Amino acid sequence: MENSRHTPTWLILAILALVDPAFAQFGSGNGDYAGYGGFNDGDGDGDGGFFGSSSAASNIYKAEGQRAIHGILAAVAFVILFPLGAVSMTTLSGRYAFRIHVMTQVIASLLFLVAAVFGFIIVRGVNIPGADGRQSLLTNSYANYHPILGILIFVLVILQPILGILHHRQFKLTQRRVLVSHLHLWNGRLVIILGIVNGGLGLRISNASTDVKTKYAIVAGVLGGLWLLASLLGEGRRARRRGVFGRWRAKRRAKREAGGSAAEARLRRKATGASEEQESETGSVGR
Repeated sequence: MENSRHTPTWLILAILALVDPAFAQFGSGNGDYAGYGGFNDGDGDGDGGFFGSSSAASNIYKAEGQRAIHGILAAVAFVILFPLGAVSMTTLSGRYAFRIHVMTQVIASLLFLVAAVFGFIIVRGVNIPGADGRQSLLTNSYANYHPILGILIFVLVILQPILGILHHRQFKLTQRRVLVSHLHLWNGRLVIILGIVNGGLGLRISNASTDVKTKYAIVAGVLGGLWLLASLLGEGRRARRRGVFGRWRAKRRAKREAGGSAAEARLRRKATGASEEQESETGSVGR
């Protein structure tokens, strides 16, 4: 009960710690969209990246707001909610563990999907000046690893609930992990790791300050480390439990098989004895 009372407090502190870096990465003050070359305002004149007009300035602030939402939602999803939902299945027991797992994963997935929408909008709107003219975030070699990795994570997040449903159906039937179970587990772990790493890459291409990057690294490192530790402890406990119960089940199965063999032997002996007795009676009558 003591831990459950303090859990919301730790979540709030972690969210606040992540929100601060997400906001701090914006607004470099030079009109260059905080590290990017410019924002496409859609009028074709190429002035969207600078404060040359009130409309351009409005577009810059709009883009910065979009990126703030993108960064905050993605950070909360990958650094807090996805790991929290993952460890609930290995550290808790009973039906509440499954409910907490599903609830947190659904919320985290929705938050990331919204963040991804804003990410696609940013990729479409941001242009970076280069030797060959302005380039998009996907074609600029300095910055394209962040959106490309984000697209990969997007695909994996979409795939995760499908694997989860298949795993749940198979587990209800077999009461053990099958191939799709391991795909679900490792896909989820890969999503968390890639999401945390990509958050740091997003701070890098936005020219965030060292202080901001340090805060994100500390929060992500501490919470990610706790997730990893909880996962290892949960898997270890599961392995020990499976070892004890596995040996117990094997002994029971061997005993049942031995009992079945003994029963069959008794039945055969009875049948053989009855047959011999019947033959003896028949022979006596014949004599």
